[in-house]
Amino acid sequence: MKLKFSLEYKTAWGESLHVMVTYLSRDGHRRRSELAMDTRDGILWTLETAAMESYRHPAAFITYYYMVVDGNGKLLRREWLGEPRLYPFDIQQDFLFPDYWRDAPLNIRFSRSASQAADEKEREQQEQKAVNNYLQKVELLSRKLSCVLYHQTVLFAVKAPDLHEGEEVAIIGNHPTLGSWLPERFLRMKSVDGDLWMLSVDVTGVEYPLEYKYVIIDRETRLLKIWEEGANRRVHVSRVYPDNVIIEDGYLLRVKDPAKTGIFTLETTNPEYLLWHLPAGTRVRDFAWREEYDTYVFDLDGTLISSLEDLCASCNYALHHFGFPQHSLEEVRMMVGNGVKKLMERATPDGLNNPKFDEVYSLFRKHYMDHNRDHTAPYPGIMDMLRRLRAAGKHVAVVSNKFYAATQALCKDFFGPLVEVAIGERENIRKKPAPDTVVEALRQLGVTKDRAVYIGDSDVDIMTARNSGMPCISVLWGFRDRAFLVRHGATTFVSKPEEIY
Repeated sequence: MKLKFSLEYKTAWGESLHVMVTYLSRDGHRRRSELAMDTRDGILWTLETAAMESYRHPAAFITYYYMVVDGNGKLLRREWLGEPRLYPFDIQQDFLFPDYWRDAPLNIRFSRSASQAADEKEREQQEQKAVNNYLQKVELLSRKLSCVLYHQTVLFAVKAPDLHEGEEVAIIGNHPTLGSWLPERFLRMKSVDGDLWMLSVDVTGVEYPLEYKYVIIDRETRLLKIWEEGANRRVHVSRVYPDNVIIEDGYLLRVKDPAKTGIFTLETTNPEYLLWHLPAGTRVRDFAWREEYDTYVFDLDGTLISSLEDLCASCNYALHHFGFPQHSLEEVRMMVGNGVKKLMERATPDGLNNPKFDEVYSLFRKHYMDHNRDHTAPYPGIMDMLRRLRAAGKHVAVVSNKFYAATQALCKDFFGPLVEVAIGERENIRKKPAPDTVVEALRQLGVTKDRAVYIGDSDVDIMTARNSGMPCISVLWGFRDRAFLVRHGATTFVSKPEEIY
């Protein structure tokens, strides 16, 4: 059967990604295979390969890590091996691994930097030692790992380093399989080794995306104690075909522990690299960093203006008019980001398949055009930041998935001449995360992307910046929290508008 790997990792010219796969049998036998991955854009790397089969030593587990090699196949860097990926394996099933690059935490990198090898031979010896230690960890971990694989399986895994005595991790979600969001119907996960928790779930018959969160429960009372913060996690089970296993590696449990705080100051010329290498569990409360650009392209909702209340009110007005269930402010928060039509598709029962959808959407647009300034206003500090940019001769544009008329009206009313170009959703131009609106804004400004930066608050904005070939600054006052943004590739953050300019 097949293994299907996918990973977003930006490589330099001449570099490529490989994955080192190791199969482990229950009798301790190991088979290793280094495989080259493919890419079309130098960012998204994929690999589909047949699994290695052995009748004498059938594999019971699979482990792997990613490496970057040059054009001659020389190892340039690899993932951190301190926390191995290890999963149960069945040769009769296909496995899907939607992944992220695992790098060493900052404390690990600092501790080893002083003793880095001085020559090639010593570096090779250190590399072999690291791999041997990794394989020893894998063998120990395999003795504790026990997960059932079903006809169609999603295997959830998450690290929870901040648990207190008597606490466990569970999962809860939107489908009856995951408890239908009922606090008393969570699914308990299994502790594999200290911080690592796993659970395999049978998704046979599940036809729509699973949205879920991890929660902390009390081991003795079996009561839910703490919900995970941030947006709902999501897995598209439509990708899980018969005899498929999809691995959902959730990385860190998003729960704050107020007892574990600290303040430190670092100066660096490479803040993006720094933020990716903070120790596991580190939470950045205030990070000040600023580089000057010539052109600043902003998202609108959640970045420049606080518009959630008016969006929610118009959404519920349209739903109520047609007798459909309404949504809370927090529910609507999780629905925005891909344009108002997508918002109403998510809010309306059965979405586009609802025979009343076009009428619901039309009523929403009409109500929103009349009420989009009832509660909407720029976030504190935004106006002063825009004035500073324009006084310094910087170009400012706004690109939004909000329909064109509303985008134009809001920018004109709130920002006037401070925003030179405002692009909203319209025909013949693709919405974000496609780069079209950004390209059009740059065209109207008469500038290139070389000295431009994109600023937004969501995963859609991160993808838009990436697709536009521009750096991205993620704001922390918008519709998504830092943990969600990190998981979707954010590397540069600001917590106040004055940190932009």
